[in-house]
Formats: sequence, C-alpha cells, structure tokens
Amino acid sequence: MPLSNLNEEQLAAATCKPGFNLIIASAGTGKTSTIVGRIANLINGGVKPSEIILLTFTNKAAQEMIQRVSKFFGKETAG
Repeated sequence: MPLSNLNEEQLAAATCKPGFNLIIASAGTGKTSTIVGRIANLINGGVKPSEIILLTFTNKAAQEMIQRVSKFFGKETAG
C-alpha cells in the first residue's frame, strides 16, 4: 500500500479531506510518493478514477505518475 511508505507530513497530505489540494516542495522530498498515496487514498475511499485529475508540468512526470499508480491499481485504472 502506498500510504505505508510515507512519513508523517506526507501521510497528512495524502489523507487530508477531499477537495482541491496543492503540494509544493523541493526536489527529492517525496512529492510523487505523496501524490500516489493521495490517489490511492481517494480510490480506496470510493472515488472513481475517472473523477480524479492530476496535473504535472512535464510528460515525463505524467508518465512517472501513471507507472506508479499502475503498480498498485493496474494500467486500466491509471491510464
């Protein structure tokens, strides 16, 4: 489960109440893991994958997100 690998601050961000959220942090701080944890938390809470939007600045970052979500929920859910 993606949430079990998060530190206290990351877990708080990944499990905060539903709504619009913005995560700003420097390189190497675990943003991608936190966001994947957030997506897992939403899906496990009953939110349909088609109702989740995730925006990144680059195609490379988008592919990384898809790969990481696919690892836990399969390509069909992540894509």
